[in-house]
Amino acid sequence: MGPKKIPWILPALRFAVLFSACMMEIGALDEKPNFPPQEQKINIDSGVHLTNNYHSSRSADAFNVDAGNEYVDSKIKGSFLHSGEADSFCPLFANIEESVNFEKTLNIHIVPHTHDDVGWLKTVDQYFYGLNNTIQQAHVSLILDNVIHQLLDTNTNHNRTFTYVETAFFSRWYTALPSSDQKSLKRLISEGKFSFANGGWCMHDEATTHYMGMIDQTTLGHSFLKKELGVIPKVGWQIDPFGHSATQGTLMTSGFGFDALYFGRIHYVDLENRQKEAQCEGIWSSKTSPSSSPSASSSVFWGLTGSNRGNYGAPDNFCFDSLCADEPLVGLSEDDLRNRTRGFLNSVGIQASQTKGRNILLTMGSDFQYAQARKNYQNLDLLIDAVGQFLRDGTLNASDFFGDRFDSVRIFYSTPERYTSCKHADLMNSKQRPNTVKRDTSGYEVEESDAKFNPQNWAVKTGDFFPYADCDHCYWTGYFSSRQSLKRLERVGSSFLHAARQIDSMMTLYFSWYKNEPIPRVKERVKIKSTLGKPTRVPSWNSSPFYSLEDAMGVAQHHDAVAGTAKQHVAYDYAKLISSGISDANAFVTANLRRILLSASVSGGALDDLSYCPLLNETVCEVSKQAFENDDNEAIYVFVYNALAHMRSEAISLPVYEDVTYEAYQYNSHVDSWSHVQATLVPNMNYAQVAEAARFSLYLDALEMPPLGFVIFRITKSTTNFHSLSAKNSAVTP
Repeated sequence: MGPKKIPWILPALRFAVLFSACMMEIGALDEKPNFPPQEQKINIDSGVHLTNNYHSSRSADAFNVDAGNEYVDSKIKGSFLHSGEADSFCPLFANIEESVNFEKTLNIHIVPHTHDDVGWLKTVDQYFYGLNNTIQQAHVSLILDNVIHQLLDTNTNHNRTFTYVETAFFSRWYTALPSSDQKSLKRLISEGKFSFANGGWCMHDEATTHYMGMIDQTTLGHSFLKKELGVIPKVGWQIDPFGHSATQGTLMTSGFGFDALYFGRIHYVDLENRQKEAQCEGIWSSKTSPSSSPSASSSVFWGLTGSNRGNYGAPDNFCFDSLCADEPLVGLSEDDLRNRTRGFLNSVGIQASQTKGRNILLTMGSDFQYAQARKNYQNLDLLIDAVGQFLRDGTLNASDFFGDRFDSVRIFYSTPERYTSCKHADLMNSKQRPNTVKRDTSGYEVEESDAKFNPQNWAVKTGDFFPYADCDHCYWTGYFSSRQSLKRLERVGSSFLHAARQIDSMMTLYFSWYKNEPIPRVKERVKIKSTLGKPTRVPSWNSSPFYSLEDAMGVAQHHDAVAGTAKQHVAYDYAKLISSGISDANAFVTANLRRILLSASVSGGALDDLSYCPLLNETVCEVSKQAFENDDNEAIYVFVYNALAHMRSEAISLPVYEDVTYEAYQYNSHVDSWSHVQATLVPNMNYAQVAEAARFSLYLDALEMPPLGFVIFRITKSTTNFHSLSAKNSAVTP
């Protein structure tokens, strides 16, 4: 009798695992960065320099809106120059008299940004290194290099800013920087010039992802930012996904501690109506019925990007990137510059009429822009100067663009967090004046312009923003079911990752508590930090033994990955990354399971090996093939892990290659004995014509599998032929 083999099987598509642990981990990220207060000079259009102190802590003011019967309780705050404490452009006032002069001033927030898809037309590596530019001109590391150079430029009077999102790219770029450049970047972050929105590993899809994958990829990105930079993103930034889920508006926003969520794509009819009603920003509430208690609901401020035009780019004719065809401002004559500035203010006036309050957001950037950041910033600097100059000297009049709503304009570089802070100030200041309703002679309500643009009247959104359509019969819904194989592999990878984490935790307990020895680790990534003058080894942000799988799964949540909207060669690359990550995680888990399972005897004999069967979907398992390929009555043991937090029963399939009778037994640890279980042999029709596929599948009933635990089967074969199923129909050979 030969040595005993053990395959072990991790069930796929099991997601109710580690949810509370993940939430605890996210909650732990709710600390505030501890940058010291700094003096920051802000240059505005008038040429006056204002000195402001800003602090690392944030205002704890609640964002309470009473809109009819709707209750909203959402913290809307921001960093950089946050509401009511340091931002002289958006102060909080104690009474309406103090706010009179400010209510007539429109703040235009210029937010430079880039949207860097973590794979789409090119693979992740091709985007990062700027390879294969015959497909698309895109070079992420060059973008970051040049942006930082421009933010550090001391020859400008403007307080330039930049907002970045995709941590998968940023972490790769940052870790390769010399320490001196890392210090310069940290200084820019502390000064509020370089900021992060979202901060996840990618910008995840909201329709085809599972909430566990969304949580994991966000946690991975936030862990890097917190551990390496002391940064905690406070604003959601979902500008490109094709529609938006209520889960994103609640769990993935307020649940992450975000104060606001900004996105670009909503149904074109909804967009048109919101533009007319000045409702392109508002409150997104998880409250599902009028009877829901306030404590049972969570709400967040939301707003549209891309000047409320259904995208996330600059206003028409004002994209200054090298990838755009718009004429730059630099080099224009004064008359031409004035005409371009007039066109810009016309666009701003339209955008201001589509929302409430006295602050509007201009997203100056798009896909893989700022590779030539100098060109972008030179034109933006000139735009800011031109608006201020032409309005000051009377060449252009604010009333021509904004009527009697605004009589002055401030335009300046900003960030999504600062904009959120200013919207909070809009709301709080609006509460200082009564919200009256005017009626006509018949008694019907007539909406006054002041009421239409009053932030007290922000509409409350419930439900989701699905499906997305950008024109008649142009529904973006095909990706719900496209590339099913990649969608399944993403779920398998997520299931494996969570099960592996559970097993790793149990291994730690086993070795440290019962064996009193450290758990064996792969080569662990560490950092050397100085604590009171003494070097200390601390785990790096990517020290997890499952990092390669976490990285792959984080990338797979991208809105062009699991959604299935990437090019075919990119989809292959996603699959390769996930498979490689599973292989790495499996090597670690299997090695540690082997130490436990092979150190003891099961039914009278030591087990000699342990292997994972990753190709069960192809009806392939090398362990069962090798074990039963000879005439010896060899036994194999199958370990099946239940990753759920409750007991369950499942039918387990094991590929086998011979038409014989198989005997199966399940181990009962309570009585230390084996119980016979029914084993059913079913032919594998092999429609996919997999050459290595087994001719049969042996089905076993795994009854009462314990939560977060194993069941063990022992399987042997007899020499009696199995005649109940015909071998003639057993397989389709390639």
